[in-house]
Amino acid sequence: MKSGVVSRAEALCELSQQELDQAGRLGQLSRIRHGWYATPTATASVVAAVRAGGRLGCLSALAFHGLWVPPTSGLHVLFRRRARLGPEVEAHLVPRWTFTGAVEPLPEALAHVIGHHDAETALMVLESALNLRRIGIAEAEQLTRRAPTEKSRVLAHLNPLAGAGTETRLRLFHELRGVPVIAQYEVAGVGWCDLLVGESLILEADSKQHHTGVENYSRDRARDLQLHRLGYDRLRFTYEQVMFQWQATRAALSALLATRRHRRPPRPF
Repeated sequence: MKSGVVSRAEALCELSQQELDQAGRLGQLSRIRHGWYATPTATASVVAAVRAGGRLGCLSALAFHGLWVPPTSGLHVLFRRRARLGPEVEAHLVPRWTFTGAVEPLPEALAHVIGHHDAETALMVLESALNLRRIGIAEAEQLTRRAPTEKSRVLAHLNPLAGAGTETRLRLFHELRGVPVIAQYEVAGVGWCDLLVGESLILEADSKQHHTGVENYSRDRARDLQLHRLGYDRLRFTYEQVMFQWQATRAALSALLATRRHRRPPRPF
């Protein structure tokens, strides 16, 4: 019961009816819907999905499983039948339940995203699952083979080195244009960089988690200075620039590629 939400049938596999009733009286379990119970520390998204009459699925399930997911318009919930829902819930109709718990298992949720979302989103979550070693490359390739034909061109760019969907988006932008790009490129004296485009353009997808704070701020600037000394061009992108301002960011990248600066080898000072 990792989510803190359990069905009555599951609970009765561990507890007697008397113990279940007692857990309710003691506040250890509360009924959130007919046949479903939650602990006081249950995951809010799972409780909301079950209370709405469904089960947590798709992108919301992947977020629960710890994967990187792109921003979504609402909670993704699986339903067996149509229901009146608010704008905060994105409903997915399924013909039958293929699992017993309150959360769609990770493999099924990955397949759900591949089938119902755009190819770039599917690539982002697949690469996150690979990078976190939640699935193996063989399983990922099997999932891509089941994808609709129109998505196969993008999914063919599967790379297990992307640490976040922002890196996936930046890399895919260049790969679809035939521009050579290397993920997780190591520069001697600097360390690992997110992306090397062409011969000399370094791209970094910064996150608030790893690139804020005095220590990280100072470290990043020291790295930038060393890259400059080694003759590399370096650009940093925030999460907002890649995920919410992508049209402007893409236009700036296209203009930069048109200069062909990335094609020259780095020239150390």
